[in-house]
Amino acid sequence: MKMPEEFEWLGMCFFQGIDRECENDPEKCVEIGVRLFLVKGSGQSQRVKQNANKGKTVIAYIDELLSGKYNESELRSRWIATGGVALMPDHKMSNFLELIRKRIVLALS
Repeated sequence: MKMPEEFEWLGMCFFQGIDRECENDPEKCVEIGVRLFLVKGSGQSQRVKQNANKGKTVIAYIDELLSGKYNESELRSRWIATGGVALMPDHKMSNFLELIRKRIVLALS
């Protein structure tokens, strides 16, 4: 599956230095990154619809990534390709992506 640009936008929200901003707490980092991702967009009236569409696209892509077709190295490579900082370097990338997925689902509910 081709990486959707929404996933690339999400990755860019995990900028260099975010780990210091959230005191190296992966859950805080995910909260900050997802919040930044979901507030990007044009006027307020269209933001809710745009957020839902962006979120659904990213959730579907993360579901694909976590389907078992990709190993941890491939998951990390896809994340790094977005320009996103590799948080949790000593942990499984699949766990990090699952945190992101859960946070987006929570934000959209």
